[in-house]
Amino acid sequence: MLKRRPVLSRQLIVKSLASSRKVFEAFGPDGAWPEGLSYWSLVMRYAGLMVAALESTLGNSFGLAEQPGFAQTGDFALHAVGPFGAAFNFGDSERRFDVSPLAWLAHRFRRPVDGWLARNYDGWFLPLTMIWPKQPKIGPGTLNLPKGKIFRGSQLACFRNTWSSDTKARPIYLAVKGGNFAGSRSASPTRPEDVLLHAQADAGSFVVDGARQRWVTDLGSDDYDLPGYFDHGADHRSGCRWRYYRTHAAGHNTLVIDGRNQVPSACTRILGSCVEGNPWVVFDLSSVYGMPAGSIRRGAALIGRQALIQDEIDPEVSGDIVWAIHTSADPDSVVGSVARFRLGEDRFVARILEPATARFELTLPPAPSSFRIADAEQLHGRPFAGPGGLVSELPRRDDEGDTRAAGALIRRLEIAWPKGAPRLSVLLLPDCDDGDQMLPVIPLDHWLSGRFFGFTGHPESFYYTEGLRAPERRPPDRQPMPEDGFLGRPSRMRIDHA
Repeated sequence: MLKRRPVLSRQLIVKSLASSRKVFEAFGPDGAWPEGLSYWSLVMRYAGLMVAALESTLGNSFGLAEQPGFAQTGDFALHAVGPFGAAFNFGDSERRFDVSPLAWLAHRFRRPVDGWLARNYDGWFLPLTMIWPKQPKIGPGTLNLPKGKIFRGSQLACFRNTWSSDTKARPIYLAVKGGNFAGSRSASPTRPEDVLLHAQADAGSFVVDGARQRWVTDLGSDDYDLPGYFDHGADHRSGCRWRYYRTHAAGHNTLVIDGRNQVPSACTRILGSCVEGNPWVVFDLSSVYGMPAGSIRRGAALIGRQALIQDEIDPEVSGDIVWAIHTSADPDSVVGSVARFRLGEDRFVARILEPATARFELTLPPAPSSFRIADAEQLHGRPFAGPGGLVSELPRRDDEGDTRAAGALIRRLEIAWPKGAPRLSVLLLPDCDDGDQMLPVIPLDHWLSGRFFGFTGHPESFYYTEGLRAPERRPPDRQPMPEDGFLGRPSRMRIDHA
């Protein structure tokens, strides 16, 4: 084609490069893809082949391969996945994704950890790997890679206590995200191409893995055939997309103020972080709630094998504030400041460290709603709508293998923020230990000033946890009834879809 139609070929290549450059820029500065791993794998599948074709045919990628973050994008696939293979499925992503593009990255950028990630791949990309020389396949533990990573371009922090996935090593994983726009991205995008199509209102949301389980879960995407599912609205916050539970802030492991949704296009900041020792990160979430900078901050830390979520708000922030996480675990007991869960022989405990007046309550998410489809020809994945031309939100259930929302019931563990309390600190213990543990409650300002955990002499009182592997089981006649919140009832939290 180049020899037979040189002018046409040149024009085609120039246009392709121009239209693709913005995609490659989205990998900057550190390789994460802002819409999650499902869409990372889709983009990388073709981005890698495009660079491979350009370099093998023309000997030049015309700067695409040199875009910041592109060579390191395998780090995203490494850190954004928990020890048992489940990705942090923020946005419309799923927990499973295609790692095939890493086979090419391992060859092109001489990254043995990319080859290790793709070592067992046998999908459609496999024949292409035959044309690239085999590269070393070395795991992150052998390479002594850091067990934490902050992806500032996509406002994502990922921490773990070990690279081993062996349950004997007792791996713990904590991943938390900020807003959908950060760094060089516009805080108030005006162009359609600047909108993250698959973003959700999930600033501050997080997941926790341990003891072979995902204890704090992200519900992921909903049915793409829901009316207006991709309608963000002209202001990127008022479209039909934000009326669905899984895209709304209430459907995530974060704060909801007066039932209102977050501002999905607001720009958040990482105020500070550390990936060594006891890794931590502090986000300024104020803008996603329409508040002045510094008004609402969320800190997340992994201290040994304990995950800590600590929120601080200014006195000027008023309204009913609800802290919540979603879990598919079975409740053992939810009493006062302690909630105990189980999955088989595995245990999970959540404890409120501060304030003393805060209490847990176990509820159920609102029931799925059904919506009428105006034009059946616009359906994506089905030949027709349900009875009466209706499409429903997915059930409030966990995924079962590759089947969406077919697993265990999802419950909400909530805390109504006590009026006037400046801080809410919650300790999450997956695969918790026997014996006593203690953890100081330390203001986020001390985190940011370098006075984090491991020091002595802090004036805050210590908090003790006891008997975590063998919680006391109350007799059946003393167990709370479902209407008391033990098995879960519909949440009283109002969700404002306006």
